[in-house]
Amino acid sequence: MMKIISNWKQLFLLTFTAILAVFLFLPNSAEASVRKTEEADGQILYQSRHQLQDNQQQSWQVVLFKREKGETETDVKLRLVGFPGKVEVTHPEPLVIETDRAAWQAEDLFAEKSPAPNVGQYNLNNIIPELSPQDSLVLKIPANDYKNLTLKVPGVIILEWKIVAGNNES
Repeated sequence: MMKIISNWKQLFLLTFTAILAVFLFLPNSAEASVRKTEEADGQILYQSRHQLQDNQQQSWQVVLFKREKGETETDVKLRLVGFPGKVEVTHPEPLVIETDRAAWQAEDLFAEKSPAPNVGQYNLNNIIPELSPQDSLVLKIPANDYKNLTLKVPGVIILEWKIVAGNNES
């Protein structure tokens, strides 16, 4: 009887140790993943890149980025890329950004000419400082075929956006 109890204790300790090791050594999924790339002659590109599904179950590439050259910073821009042939972004229309406490309109940077019908790019320079990782953020994408095309953005991505923009104090 003592041998059976001893075996169960050993099995419990082994299992507990294995589970603890998994939590200690696997990377935290909430860790910010901001890419920093030197493009040319000291120009640095900072970006947060994710794939999210909209409320119509279509995938979008969501890229927030900023370029710096020396002391010169450019605006923080959000590029949304839908699947070609599935969605067309309406231009010139602002991107509506909503949280539980406020709403903003981001300027359409491809108002004159878009590189492809499924691409939108917006200026978020003045909006990023207003966001919090605790916000429930929804992007309302102006799309030709859909009246209410929305993307939900998790707080961990908002945190990455604030890091890219240099506004990660909150």
